[in-house]
Amino acid sequence: MAAVRRKLTVVGDDRCGKTCLLFALRHKQLPSCYEPTLFDTYATDTEVDGHEMKLFLFDVSGKDEVSYQNLRSVFYEDTNVILMCFSVVRPDSQQNILDFWVPEIKLFCPTVPIILVATMIELRDDEGIQKKLATSGNEPINTTEGKALAARIGAYAYLECSAKTKEGVDTALEIIRRKKKSLM
Repeated sequence: MAAVRRKLTVVGDDRCGKTCLLFALRHKQLPSCYEPTLFDTYATDTEVDGHEMKLFLFDVSGKDEVSYQNLRSVFYEDTNVILMCFSVVRPDSQQNILDFWVPEIKLFCPTVPIILVATMIELRDDEGIQKKLATSGNEPINTTEGKALAARIGAYAYLECSAKTKEGVDTALEIIRRKKKSLM
């Protein structure tokens, strides 16, 4: 029996951890250096309840200029699941979920389920990060706030992970597999 093929498109602001998360999902490690992403596609084989599944992971640019939106719109076609990412140590990336990413996804793929992902959770307790955020009256986004955002946008699921420590990465893959299985 041929493997079921499913497309997952990952969106979120630049430097919010999208590419590192995908790298950790595929390789169980971080990339060696930061390279801005315009668009990348990865394929990975997995299994759900004895059924083979081929996941196509589309990593798209987080730039918010109109030209990038037009380019991204091409990649949204035939998407089965959106993985929408924000960094817990970048409150602006959380706000952009509401102001930018949800409206774009609702425009181009209104019926596609969204999995909201909080990234970089290992930095929540970093004193240097906390001090830096405090200077502008902010603090790291906590789990309760993340879950509230997921409910507000009507996300299928909410999860938190760290590509650096691998915390939550296996959970992310399992939720992705399960959602994709329900689309089989």
